[in-house]
Amino acid sequence: MTEVPNQISKPEYAYAKSVTADVWSEDSLAAYLSDRMTPVGTVIARAIIERPSASLFVPDADGIIEAMAEDVQGSDYSEWADDFPTVSDEAMSALTLLLEPIKAWANRHCSVSFFTVVQPQPYTVTAADIADAEEYRRAEEQRADGAAQRAAPR
Repeated sequence: MTEVPNQISKPEYAYAKSVTADVWSEDSLAAYLSDRMTPVGTVIARAIIERPSASLFVPDADGIIEAMAEDVQGSDYSEWADDFPTVSDEAMSALTLLLEPIKAWANRHCSVSFFTVVQPQPYTVTAADIADAEEYRRAEEQRADGAAQRAAPR
């Protein structure tokens, strides 16, 4: 089996008005600055985005067994199902293994749009940042104009 080297990816950043902000924007810096309200030299905040894996929210084996027990208690069988389900350690191990493909499926198909931020730091807006924001704003205006023209009746 060939081992794949770890790839170091660039961090994904979020931006806010201050390092103590409660709300952070995951927009690019150019998008964040494109409203023309932030002059060169303004100090804003930048932090690294941390997104959880979707698989973090897949129940573990104990969670599956607990859900089964709760479901049976709400069913027509509840009177006779006090010890359901009872599974061996071997069965719990097998269930744990069965959950791995489900976790992989979740990571592949369930987009995580929420995040937390770490290492918030002051960031001073540069002239290059403002130029990038202007370019972003113009491109967005052109995209919107093109969409409006395509949507206009002919």
